[in-house]
Amino acid sequence: MDDRSDIAIIIAVYNGAAVINHCLQSIRMQSLRPREVIVVDGNSSDGTQDLVRDNGDIVTTLISEPDGGIYDAWNKGIAKASAEWVMFLGSDDILAQTDTLKSLASFAAREASASALVYGQVEYVDSHGELVERLGDEWSKLRNRMNFEMSLPHPGLLHRRSLFLTHGCFDTSYRIAGDYDLIRRIIKTGDPSFFPGVIVRAGVGGVSTRPGMILLSIREAGRVIERSDGRRPLRWYWTLAKGSAKYALIRVLGPDSLARIRRALKGA
Repeated sequence: MDDRSDIAIIIAVYNGAAVINHCLQSIRMQSLRPREVIVVDGNSSDGTQDLVRDNGDIVTTLISEPDGGIYDAWNKGIAKASAEWVMFLGSDDILAQTDTLKSLASFAAREASASALVYGQVEYVDSHGELVERLGDEWSKLRNRMNFEMSLPHPGLLHRRSLFLTHGCFDTSYRIAGDYDLIRRIIKTGDPSFFPGVIVRAGVGGVSTRPGMILLSIREAGRVIERSDGRRPLRWYWTLAKGSAKYALIRVLGPDSLARIRRALKGA
């Protein structure tokens, strides 16, 4: 009996020696392991490659060479993948439960005829392990938001590999909105399916949640929208205003400020 799911996990990393072991350990602990784990390293200088090689029982492919950013790295990983489903993790992401892949693979098998994208929830935690926010909800609640922002949490999202042949891979001209661009192209041909559970736990401070990336993410999303729809909706400008306020708050009070405010409100 095959104890591996038909899932390829692609991890892009650069100087991630401090965190990648946690990510790989969460994969090792799965009751149903992925068929492939492809690590694309941007020629790290902190010993990341050695740590990845030490996890050779988990990692099936290691690519270590300079790249043009996360989307270039992911595209390299896609070219090496052969599994039916492809998932992307950050080097500081962990799979939420030991049966996450088993549950997700079972759900994807049931939903295979209806959807080529399967997403769930992502929990973001601060440096103290406190929950900052949980993202992900039923598609009926997120559909309209995709018109002005990336409403689907991308870590842990399953893409059927054939999608990359039909819609192309990630546009490397984006630094942070390449997943938004790709998902918008894909959902024009069919709705994604929502897996009702937490797939990934991620630390605040990853590429998409760094304070300096908040405004870049929103502005790049605006460029995606203009290229696709011709103009940016009013809701995008409201998102930009909220993002600017969030960025200012983090700059003044620190990266854990949002979690501290949430804790204070709960205790009030």
